[in-house]
Amino acid sequence: MKNLFPFVILSVLCSSNEVWAQIDPWDGNIVFSLSSGQDSVSPFTPPAGNGSSPASPTGKRTLYWIHGLGGGVKSWGTLAAATQAGGAPDYAARNVRSVVPVYDQYGSLNTAAISMEWFIDPLASVPSWDSIPRSRHIAIAHSQGGLVARKHAQMAERGALNRQYGGIVAFGTPHRGAVLLNNANPNGSYPLGQFVQTGCQVMSNAELTNLMRQNFWTDLLVSQSTISEISASACNAFANTLLPLMLKDLNQPITRDYRWGADSLWALNQDTLSIPIAAAYGVEDAPVFWRTMGSFLLNDTTISHNPFGADNDQAAVDAANQMMAHYWGQSEFFKGRYNYWKRRRGFVPFASRNTWKAWDQHQANLRAHEWIRDANDQWERLIGALKDTLYQGEYLCICRPASRALRATRVSRVPTESDCIPINGSETCTTYPYIHPVQIRKPNDGVVLAESAAGLPHFVEPIKMPHTNHQQMRNSSETRRVLNGLFNGEWNPSSYGFFKTKPR
Repeated sequence: MKNLFPFVILSVLCSSNEVWAQIDPWDGNIVFSLSSGQDSVSPFTPPAGNGSSPASPTGKRTLYWIHGLGGGVKSWGTLAAATQAGGAPDYAARNVRSVVPVYDQYGSLNTAAISMEWFIDPLASVPSWDSIPRSRHIAIAHSQGGLVARKHAQMAERGALNRQYGGIVAFGTPHRGAVLLNNANPNGSYPLGQFVQTGCQVMSNAELTNLMRQNFWTDLLVSQSTISEISASACNAFANTLLPLMLKDLNQPITRDYRWGADSLWALNQDTLSIPIAAAYGVEDAPVFWRTMGSFLLNDTTISHNPFGADNDQAAVDAANQMMAHYWGQSEFFKGRYNYWKRRRGFVPFASRNTWKAWDQHQANLRAHEWIRDANDQWERLIGALKDTLYQGEYLCICRPASRALRATRVSRVPTESDCIPINGSETCTTYPYIHPVQIRKPNDGVVLAESAAGLPHFVEPIKMPHTNHQQMRNSSETRRVLNGLFNGEWNPSSYGFFKTKPR
């Protein structure tokens, strides 16, 4: 989902505190169903896998490196070259031929699979490439590319296309759908657009307020309502013109095919393919929003020098913390000025005006601080990873004496209704459910839920990539660990034996 990049830049400046995911990937109604009254992580058990992988072949096999949404040759190019020719640290070159195909990203998933065939088939038909059967080659895919690879394999098994590979390794592929795409639909309630537009107003209002109040004339002539109107007008214009263009890749026919709950994805998942599919899923550390954004913004030069050089995602977290501290400091400073001028109203000229000016600056900076603080929660709601719900694990026990004197009322919390017992015969006790809000989170890579990326029961056992976000899954040390494990045959041969590939 590389073309989230423009949105990522905007998201650092934009958000909303009133965004709720349009599509809910949580099964059933989970209200009152938690086992713990504390905020918690929803348990996730990956599929066990079917463990039916054929043995690896001899001879030079072809690896097809299939990019994700908005990607291209650069997405896998450096790693594909290193796998064939060497040059990457702690990563041996293999006896392979690397090919980085492209495909049509503006049609349906079917169109993408067919267009990829147009790229692959002429190459695969070269006699020197047929030293081993095509069914012994491997497709290595990231994100959307994994669905394209699966669709191509499905069409090949049905005879519509030529079989080009006999196994798939899918990194961060939304096999069960991507909730973010539902929330990027401009024809619905468009939570992603609200996220950007409202946050744009919050952040730009803080910066404009601080800027206007530094100059005597703008401070004197420009009111706070005018500043707010300028921010709102600019952000509304942006949301109605540029934003749809920048997010257009999230609303193509191909992405509609793998929204959460999409019929076309359901139909694809009903087919049990005869080839081994290894699904690698990422579980990123909190805050996933800032870590994922940092990886999307990583300079391509870093990856071109080292295909596994995308490990550092802490810089964006540090920058967010510094921004949050800055706005908090500004907010507290102007709060102090507000209190200073408030005590002097009626005694010092312009004291009343200075009071409300300081209050406006305090509020503008406080809202910016709160957005940065809450951005991770808002983002996790958009990707379907965070659920706000209610928990009822105890009861309020309210006991009143016969006199009904309010001051004699006794209130306590008890684990069960039967524990609400009168102290003496003069009391009458009543129980009420004690309900309070909690949050539960699903493991995710910052874009795709782990339960979606971990694949389906007919895949081989999925591979967990800890401390890894969606973009890092393609170019981090965890990527190297997974590929080395598969190519070296380090893991269960009944599950992963097909992927073992000899060094060059």
